[in-house]
Parts: sequence; structure tokens; C-alpha cells
Amino acid sequence: MFIRSKANGNPEVAFLHAHQIISIEKKLHIFWELQLQNWILKKAWLVHLMNGIYTFCYHPFILAVMMWIYIQREEEFPLARNGFFLVGGIALIFFWLYPTAPPRFMEEYGFTDTISLFLVYHHSAGFRFYNSYAAMPSLHFGWALFAGIMLFMFSRKRTLRTLGILIPFLQFVAIIATGNHFFLDAFGGMAIVLCGVGYVKLKT
Repeated sequence: MFIRSKANGNPEVAFLHAHQIISIEKKLHIFWELQLQNWILKKAWLVHLMNGIYTFCYHPFILAVMMWIYIQREEEFPLARNGFFLVGGIALIFFWLYPTAPPRFMEEYGFTDTISLFLVYHHSAGFRFYNSYAAMPSLHFGWALFAGIMLFMFSRKRTLRTLGILIPFLQFVAIIATGNHFFLDAFGGMAIVLCGVGYVKLKT
């Protein structure tokens, strides 16, 4: 969140970029975010589940994985830490160069901000360190994916390795279902994660 706050974008430009992403997705026939969200909205328990995943599979999951690496695989912690900050640093550059409004701001398309409607937690919490126009790339998905890969790489337990696969997948669904990211935002997050993982693999 602190990293996101350092690249507050121009709202007009951010909305222009969001429309560009929607246009690209339509051309690629992957503009399915609204259909997914509308299906989720029909089931209140799914909305609460997606909100919970979106919230708790971000900072809590990332911090838990980094703490686990520090305690259980201390020799690998510097690599994971540096990879983590590399991902964040690349994302910061993109936030500066390509500020993007999230789908929940695109009311003309019918998107719903499920976090604000159904959860006590609100996007403006910690507003001093919050940037509303940092949708591309998605760090909610990117950092969850990076933490999941680190957990899979450094753990020998099947349960933990399964979590390393499952949680990023659930977060991918949650960022779309809650109206916080487009599919291309997630793909952008995945791309910068490859840089962080590549660094860790290179140094391992």
C-alpha cells in the first residue's frame, strides 16, 4: 500500500487507461469481469467469501509467508525479500507511467464495489498510504502469487505447497469478483512476478 501511494496518478488519465484496457479486452474477447461479478452478487455468501479472500490473502498472507521463510528457511530469506521488493519496485514504475482506475470506478459498465457494500473494511482505510489509481499491474494478485511461489519453492510439506498454489488462484478470482481489477491487471501482476521469481531462481 505504501508503494502504491508513492505513485498517485491523474484521475482523467487513469480513467482513460481503464477504458483502453476494456477496449483491449473486448478485442481479445476476455472482457468477462462483469459477468463473473454479477454471478457472485447473486449469492451473498460468495460475496463475503470473495471480500475476505481479497482482504486477507494480501498483506496477511504475504507477511505470514515471509515470516515463515525467515523462521524456517532463514538462509533463503534475503533472496525472497529482495525478490519481493523487486516486484514492488517494478510495479511502482508502472503505477507512475500507467495509472489506471479499477473496474469499481467504472459505474457506466455496471460494476459494483463489493468491499464498500458488504465489508466493514473500506478502500480508504489508511488513506495516507493509498492510491486509488494503481490497478495496473495488480499487486493484490502479484504479491499473493509471488508469496505462493516462494512457499511452493521453499517448503517440503504438501499442505503448504498446496496453499502456495491455491491462495494465488483464489486471489485471482477475488480481485475480479470484487470489482478491483481487470483480467489484464492480473496478467500484468503475473508478468512482474516472473521478474522477481527469476531473480530468486538465478540467485538460488
